[in-house]
Amino acid sequence: MEVDEEITLNASIKPENASDKTVNWASSKPEFATVDKNGKVTAVKEGATVITATVDGKSAVCIITVVIKDLIYSEIKENDDVVAYSVTGTESNKKSIVIPSEHNGKPVTSIAKGARKNCTQLTNLTIPFVGASIDGTENTHFGYIFGASSYAYNNDNVPSTLKNVVITGGKIDSRAFEGCGDITNITLQNGVTDIGSLAFENCSNLENITLPDTITSISSEAFKTCLKLQYNEYDNAQYLGNEINPYVALIKVKSQDIPNCKIKEDTKVIAEYAFFNCRHLLNIVLPDSVTDICAYAFYRCNALETATIYSGIKNIGNNAFNGCGDLNSIKFEGKTAQWNAVNKGTDWDFETGNYTVKCNDGNINK
Repeated sequence: MEVDEEITLNASIKPENASDKTVNWASSKPEFATVDKNGKVTAVKEGATVITATVDGKSAVCIITVVIKDLIYSEIKENDDVVAYSVTGTESNKKSIVIPSEHNGKPVTSIAKGARKNCTQLTNLTIPFVGASIDGTENTHFGYIFGASSYAYNNDNVPSTLKNVVITGGKIDSRAFEGCGDITNITLQNGVTDIGSLAFENCSNLENITLPDTITSISSEAFKTCLKLQYNEYDNAQYLGNEINPYVALIKVKSQDIPNCKIKEDTKVIAEYAFFNCRHLLNIVLPDSVTDICAYAFYRCNALETATIYSGIKNIGNNAFNGCGDLNSIKFEGKTAQWNAVNKGTDWDFETGNYTVKCNDGNINK
């Protein structure tokens, strides 16, 4: 079967006068193919599963192998053993293409330049990472797989028909999607952790982007000039997230003139420069769900006097509170050992006031 293909299996029951003819269907690995109560099998992604039909303790099986026929792979070997695969091209010009994260039980670790160059009808694309390789060391721009030599040529190479992109892993590097002005929907799935600066700059028709709960870092102006992008609003801030949690990341405040901001519970990330230059902000309380305060998040909030931070915090980025000259108190809802264990970036508290961190078991002075 190919991905998204559907077939219906039939179970023959003998003898014909059997008292129980209720068939129970099951898939051993539903991540590859599912089966419903009527025996309809739906292929999900490349791999194999065993479909079992059971009636009154008697069973029969059918092995389903899901393949992606339109991709061309090359083997990556070490000591004559295949350790990974590279996608080098396509044999078809479909509207929807899925590049899996695995092929024949081995990881797909690279995609050749121009591997999707001839996909002139492409509308939907799923990829395991952005750019040339999963390690993200070079050619990390989205247009690379369409033949673009740098992010500056994304717009010239990414087909204008492409509207929906799903990314299942890796990171989104700086300027990765810059200029991809025809894409309207981007979904980042669990496993994606970082979004670089100006990552989606000039994605002028981008309306929706889904952020997973695994996001830990969103760099400066990641969504610059994405004028159609729809944010989720709460109090004085704008957020991005997913269907289950629309408030994964606080991206920016509505105005630098806000006097206060109540942050939505379940927020995990305060994006880079989110509160930049909010000169009237006096106090901030971060809910216990926040794990990451990105670089420059409260940069030059020079009137900020107090901040409440809970023990779930893991990282405070570079210059996160730089220039908060009136900061005199950080209320930390945890112990001193937990505060000391928080990963704090360079100059995170540069040019702040002489604050005291008030922990549950004692105080720490700047």
